Amino acid sequence: MALSNQTGILFIISGPSGSGKTTVCQRLLANHQESARVITCTTRAPRPGEANGREYRFFDDEEFDRRLAAGEFLEWATTYGKRYGSLIADYAAAQAEHPLVFVVLDEVGVKAARLKLTDLRTIGLGCSLETLKKRMATRQLPADEAARRLSTYHQEMAFAVSCDFTVMNEDGRLDATMASIERYLLNWDDPVSGPVHQTARRA
Repeated sequence: MALSNQTGILFIISGPSGSGKTTVCQRLLANHQESARVITCTTRAPRPGEANGREYRFFDDEEFDRRLAAGEFLEWATTYGKRYGSLIADYAAAQAEHPLVFVVLDEVGVKAARLKLTDLRTIGLGCSLETLKKRMATRQLPADEAARRLSTYHQEMAFAVSCDFTVMNEDGRLDATMASIERYLLNWDDPVSGPVHQTARRA
């Protein structure tokens, strides 16, 4: 059942780990002062430079379990050994108050959102495997975690390409990536100049 009282259009950004989803989302928020972001929740520890309520809501397992038992999550999943999810109330509040709403979700989250939310579009963000390897190295992740993330690359890229709009976000091309996404935001509902499905592999 779709949630009621929605007014804003929800744009879901999805893609492989390291494809630049958070960076793109932050740029979109800066470009559109009237927009909002749904902050997702996780049980993983904050990374250096991350703040609670900005990149994620950081919950311990007890808090996550409590909210899960109360039925507060729209969607949730276990990824790389940690749980991630987003709260129903956050979507309702954001879409009721803002014309544009952004959220970063993985494939499981997108599929759940499509079942329960209306007025949404998906933006697939990709990068080459070589680019992903370089980005994983700069994050200084433990070797086993980096290996797990790389192992899901092909599946996550396949899903990104299936989104309503897809763009490749290679190193040094962020401005071009953003320009492509901004054109899509302007024309996503225009059947002539902005079909809902278009793929810009090279921005």
